[in-house]
Amino acid sequence: MEGRNSPDASSSLENRDKRSEVLRRLMKYAKNVEGFQGKTAGEVFDSKNEQSRRELLKDLSAEQYCQLIAGINGVLRGRDQKDWDMDGVGVTAAGHEVVGKHIFPRHEDKIEIMTKVWEAAQAMNVEGRDLEDIGMLLGSMLVEVHPFADGNGRTSRLVYTLVKDGYSEEKLRAVLGEEGREEVDMALTKVDVNELFEKKHGRGNVVVNPESIHGILPDDGAPPYSGLTFPEGTDQEVHESIIEAGRNDERIFTAAILEFLRTREWLSAQELVKSYGQRKVLLVQKLLSVLTAEETNELEKTYWNLKKTYTEEMIDIFVHPDKPEHKVRGDDSERRLLDVFKQRIAERTMLIE
Repeated sequence: MEGRNSPDASSSLENRDKRSEVLRRLMKYAKNVEGFQGKTAGEVFDSKNEQSRRELLKDLSAEQYCQLIAGINGVLRGRDQKDWDMDGVGVTAAGHEVVGKHIFPRHEDKIEIMTKVWEAAQAMNVEGRDLEDIGMLLGSMLVEVHPFADGNGRTSRLVYTLVKDGYSEEKLRAVLGEEGREEVDMALTKVDVNELFEKKHGRGNVVVNPESIHGILPDDGAPPYSGLTFPEGTDQEVHESIIEAGRNDERIFTAAILEFLRTREWLSAQELVKSYGQRKVLLVQKLLSVLTAEETNELEKTYWNLKKTYTEEMIDIFVHPDKPEHKVRGDDSERRLLDVFKQRIAERTMLIE
């Protein structure tokens, strides 16, 4: 899943191939990568030397890891070295993985999340976990966090392949080429992740949702979110953020509203709800009409904090796959969510959420 609001996203396939070739040459010959101790990437990620890859996981710092993926992404996009950084400010995506737009974590949270991802990978490595599992964590969370304006999918496929299988010209050419997503797609199915989130933080939690609210609408009669009226003095950025959350992130935005109400006893959920038979729907405009600009800012912060929580709890599925909450019941057996992820990637199945 590539970023859709970047000029890089329109780059030609021919340029992609050239940039991929540059990266492969650098990996084969360059010996000045920080943390590689004078070795080339091809030597560090030796496909016949699993221990070498594990040593890198042990020794590379989180800061060095972030620099490494920024460098990989920069080369794949043909950016100048001075511009190799996490530049995915406000990036959204739309494609076969999602309906409408997908909102990624707040940009200022991304380095912290990627640091936690690396630390989780190191902990898994210490436990002797399969390199496939560790590679899946690193690659999948690159897609989930989207730290870059473009090239997140290519970067994720490369990281996953290097950790799991090591350096191979043939495999790298396949995952970075035109049909790379057909080879490996690191986007994770979210059906069970969403259900887990709802039980812990959203509509499925009776503590958070004592009124049994089923969802949200902008207003009675359901006008578009662009028609919302905000309290005087609300920051334009907050205004736009709430509209995007309502349009494209209903699950987490609903959880944010429920949490916001739960921590403010003076707000009565019953006065903000419209019933459709047995179904209770909270009207966002009614909520905004009783809030101040400062309280609206707090609602937006609650949303972004829960977005970060959602992403961080996905990391824990990889680190602690045997937790009861990280298992799902099938027709006649119980499966780990991690194994569900692995099967989808192995079968290259289309992802529908």
